[in-house]
Formats: sequence, structure tokens, C-alpha cells
Amino acid sequence: MKKLSRIKYMMLVVAAMMGLVFTPIIATACSNLGPEKHMGVVRLINPIKGTLSLIDAETQKSIEFVAKKDLINKVSVNDTVVVTFEQKEQLLLAKAIVIHTSAKGLL
Repeated sequence: MKKLSRIKYMMLVVAAMMGLVFTPIIATACSNLGPEKHMGVVRLINPIKGTLSLIDAETQKSIEFVAKKDLINKVSVNDTVVVTFEQKEQLLLAKAIVIHTSAKGLL
């Protein structure tokens, strides 16, 4: 019985250490970028509606931004981007998009 308890204890210690190692990486994704910025992977671009959707790196939820044509034209699906935005009522208006890694390869 003691051996089983020791194994469980060691597993708990390893899990806690992994949590401490990976939590800062996940938390820095959007929280530390500052206000009105999101980082994530582009999942959908709709040039007709003037929108792009990304999976937020921190929350893993889809976020839709309204963006001008020149901003939409510079990104591709699967690009990792940082979007600087402004909130107007229910809309998130993209003001700038910085591509960190592209579906076409590292930039």
C-alpha cells in the first residue's frame, strides 16, 4: 500500500511541476500583450463580409474581427497573428495585424 501511495505522490509532484512550467507559456499568449490585443491562429477569412476569425491562443475560443481589405489580404488561414483591435459596441475592429508565423513558413 505504501508503494502505491508513493507512486501517486510522485505523479502528483510531476503534474504540479508540469503545470508550473507550462502555465506561464499559456498565460503570456494574450494577457501580457496588453489591452486590445489578441494572439491566435487564423481559421477563417471572409473577404466578402470583411471578417477574419482566429482561435485565441489563451482561451482557445474563436474570435471574429472586422477588418479592412488591406489587412485581410495580408493574412492566410493557419497564420499565427497578433491583432490589435478596437471595440465598437459588439464589433471588434482590427486596426493592425502582425504575422508571427505563416502557413507558408516562418517569417
